[in-house]
Amino acid sequence: MATKPPKKTKPAKKHAQKQQDYDGNDKLTRFKPGNKWWEARSSAGRKPLFNDPAVLYEKCLEYFQWNIDNPLYEERVFCHQGEVTRVNIAKPRITTIQALCIFLDISHDTWERYRSNPDFSGVVSRVDEMIWQNKLELAAGDFLNTNIVCREMGLRDKTEHDHRHDHKFDMIKIKFVGADEK
Repeated sequence: MATKPPKKTKPAKKHAQKQQDYDGNDKLTRFKPGNKWWEARSSAGRKPLFNDPAVLYEKCLEYFQWNIDNPLYEERVFCHQGEVTRVNIAKPRITTIQALCIFLDISHDTWERYRSNPDFSGVVSRVDEMIWQNKLELAAGDFLNTNIVCREMGLRDKTEHDHRHDHKFDMIKIKFVGADEK
C-alpha cells in the first residue's frame, strides 16, 4: 500500500508577520499616532500637464492626426458569380471632446477649466470649432449616422404646432334643402 506524502503547510511565520505589520505600535507601520502624511504633499492635486497654450494646441493636433491615422474598419461581404469577397472599408473616426480628454489624459472638468482660463480660452475655442466642423462634415458626407451626430451636436429639425384655442371661428349655418322644398 502506497502512502501519501505529507501535505506542505505554510509557515506560521508569515501570518505572524502580517499581524505584526497591522499592529499600530509596530516599527514597520508608517501610520503611527501623530503621523501627518497629508502634509508631505506640497500642493493639492497633480501639476497641470499643460502650462503653455501652444503645447496644448500641439497635443490637440496630435489627437486629430491620430484619428486620421487610425480609422474604424467595416467589413463588407460581396458575392459576384458565386465568389465571396470580404473587404475592410476604412471609415473616419468622429472627434469628440470626451475622446480628446482621454487622449490628453485630462478630465472634462480640466478641459472646462482651460476654457475659462484667459490664456487657454483661444486654444479651447479653436479646438471646439474644429471638432464641431469635423462632425458636421462627416454627417453631411454620410460617413456617420446623421441623426446621432446631429443630436450630439445639438442640432435638430424643429416644427412648431400652435395648439392654443384662441382662434375665433365664424359660425356658419347650413340648411339642407330637400328635393320637395325647391
